Amino acid sequence: MQKKEKIKPTYLTDAVVRDLKARDKDYWVSDITPGLKLRVWPGGSRVWYFRYRPKGKEPQKIKLDNFRILSVRGARNRVKKTQSDLFNNIDPIESKKQWDDQPTLGEAVRGWYVSTLTVKGGYRKSTIKAIKASFGPWIFRKTNDLNIRKHFSQIEDIRAKKLKDITLEIMENFHKTISSKSPYVANRVIQYLKIFFYHAIEKGICNNNPCKIKNKKLNQEIAYDDFLDEVELERVMENAIQKDDRTGRLLKSHYKKNKLNPVPCCLLAFQFATARRPHDEASSLKWEQVIGLNSGQCRVKLKQTKTSKHDTPLIFPIADEAHDILKLIATDRLNNPESAFYYPISDVRTKYVFPSKRYGVKTKAGICKVPYQRDVRKTFSKLLKMSGVERHMRNYATRHTLATNLLSETGNLKLVAETLGVSLKTAARYAKVQGKDVVEGVNKVFKKKEKIKLKEVK
Repeated sequence: MQKKEKIKPTYLTDAVVRDLKARDKDYWVSDITPGLKLRVWPGGSRVWYFRYRPKGKEPQKIKLDNFRILSVRGARNRVKKTQSDLFNNIDPIESKKQWDDQPTLGEAVRGWYVSTLTVKGGYRKSTIKAIKASFGPWIFRKTNDLNIRKHFSQIEDIRAKKLKDITLEIMENFHKTISSKSPYVANRVIQYLKIFFYHAIEKGICNNNPCKIKNKKLNQEIAYDDFLDEVELERVMENAIQKDDRTGRLLKSHYKKNKLNPVPCCLLAFQFATARRPHDEASSLKWEQVIGLNSGQCRVKLKQTKTSKHDTPLIFPIADEAHDILKLIATDRLNNPESAFYYPISDVRTKYVFPSKRYGVKTKAGICKVPYQRDVRKTFSKLLKMSGVERHMRNYATRHTLATNLLSETGNLKLVAETLGVSLKTAARYAKVQGKDVVEGVNKVFKKKEKIKLKEVK
């Protein structure tokens, strides 16, 4: 009788398993973990099995899962769990049913989208959008970006993994791989997954959170705090807002000569004068939200801000600079079809303070469906260069600029916090030492020493 050929154990890795070639007949590959075997089928499918011997019985074999779902590390962890069950007299077949009944990460996340990740569930629309935008390419692999797709071979397809199979090691490798593309996105994906797993624990779907990566292993995020000093700010505002004293409207020749669109120019000036956040609080501002435009005290009503509680409106007074900008826009659009702010009553853009000329126009991303001005990057860059500011700046610098200069002028941290709508702790980040303060401080020190020396000579 011919003896059965023994399969020599191999130290398997995910890369080794992926490189295994299919043959005319199925064949087995043994891992160094006792009892763990991989069956490779002619069609290329690779399936994990565990061979064990119950007390007083013949050896038995149990199917664990497909390699596409269960990695080498996951298969080894499953074997450890099965061995533990055997030691505690728990039938591995029953234990396997529990694993099979568990949802995959992809299934569980989709269920979370429907049941909890909603406005009714207490999440802001911006938060929902950010989470889905992060999970789309990296969890569900829905992207045409080749720079993202090339990383898929380096990480496990965790959407197909059972929740209990996802470990801290897997999450750390997942974070590390995304970091090579975008450190900021990598941190966000892990933070959002941590929120999801806490939800899963609360619902009893799983019992641990594998996303508790130590802070030292996360990417260090440097806060963006660039701002314009008072001289730079004055130049930018002057180039952004040019008024024709004769007509009381915007000076058409200035914008035509410098190839500037007056709408993003006025939007940027309004942001500098109010420190309102770019998209949610400034760009989408409607005329119905402006209260008392022709009175001595103009105010703006926001349905809610990033830091306000859900559905809590905010009414805040605006300073003369912002008030003048709004009055100038209102005058410029009044019965003036040549104005960039003018649209017929039937056009939805007439409701917005900063209307978009791209609304309804076909772009690379499709038909533009946003009726208000959002993208100000080109205009901002042009205004900075015109004003002698050579460095690149983000739109968010408008907020930092007012906060920093306000604190420099008043020294009142509480006033800065109230102006921005943030806590004192957050406002404290604007208490930065400016270059001119350093120079003035050093000058004072040496002037004092010079006076002392003169007294000693006498």
